[in-house]
Amino acid sequence: MRHIPKILVITLSASLLFTGCGKKEKPAEADQWVDVKSNDGGFFVRMPQEPEMQTQMIPTTAGSTPLYMYLVDFGAVAYAVMYSDLPYLEEDADLDKVLDERRDAAVASSNGKLRSEKKISIDGHPGRELRIDTGDNMAYTGRLYLVGKRLYQVIIVVPQGVDAKEATEKFLDSFRLL
Repeated sequence: MRHIPKILVITLSASLLFTGCGKKEKPAEADQWVDVKSNDGGFFVRMPQEPEMQTQMIPTTAGSTPLYMYLVDFGAVAYAVMYSDLPYLEEDADLDKVLDERRDAAVASSNGKLRSEKKISIDGHPGRELRIDTGDNMAYTGRLYLVGKRLYQVIIVVPQGVDAKEATEKFLDSFRLL
């Protein structure tokens, strides 16, 4: 019987759950990757194959808003780029506080433990890099960016103990704003 990992990904409502079956495998090799460009999303990224694109409506204090997701799920290893607009975000909002809330939601929704956090930026916009060990023995590495009222989430999730350093860096470092 195969283990079905629960791969937890941050969303604005706290968590989005998607599942897959698979062996504990290494992430795809870097030379198999494809360019993914979203003009509507305003980003470019490299992913190990063409992603599945999904949209999900999520509740916010200002009503429902769409969450756009670009997903590659190999079962034991998953890559995701997600973005959504935060219509409730005030122009003078404390952006560090907003990012703190997203970090706390990721840790809580994954029943995990924050392993590391680093303040980062992209084109002058604030962000965070997070490493979380989840409650179901997965290692989550993600970068969150606030660009105006848009939140980007760039995430890779692998089983704990799997060497994913090369794939993680290749994926996360390829993300660019258009």
